[in-house]
Amino acid sequence: MQEEFYTRPLLAVREVTASIEYYCEKLGFVKMWSSPDSNPIIAQVGRNGLEIMLNSKSVIPMPAIPTVLTLTLHRADQLDTLYNEFVSRGATIATPPFEVVWERNLFQFDVEDPDGNKLIFWGNQREAKTQQ
Repeated sequence: MQEEFYTRPLLAVREVTASIEYYCEKLGFVKMWSSPDSNPIIAQVGRNGLEIMLNSKSVIPMPAIPTVLTLTLHRADQLDTLYNEFVSRGATIATPPFEVVWERNLFQFDVEDPDGNKLIFWGNQREAKTQQ
């Protein structure tokens, strides 16, 4: 029998409530759960199949801050749409879109959360009207 896995990255954050607000308001995630309900020490947010756990004081071992997640879009042509959405929501753009050196027509942009964790997005195509 072959195992099946469910993966959720775990990010260390200073304050879970503030992180939930950032991921939901600035990056378009939705809060899936938090524990405890008031003043949570751990939570999960999700967006289109990507689920991330935010941890400040739970018993789960803490990853280093900052953590870097790399995310390749299934539909590469959506990179600029996602970038423009994040800009319009006021997300912290650490690096605007640029073509990576190791693959022609592969573009990257980086978003940073309030704790310095970075989400790196990759896609193959760029629209003509990218905001930079």
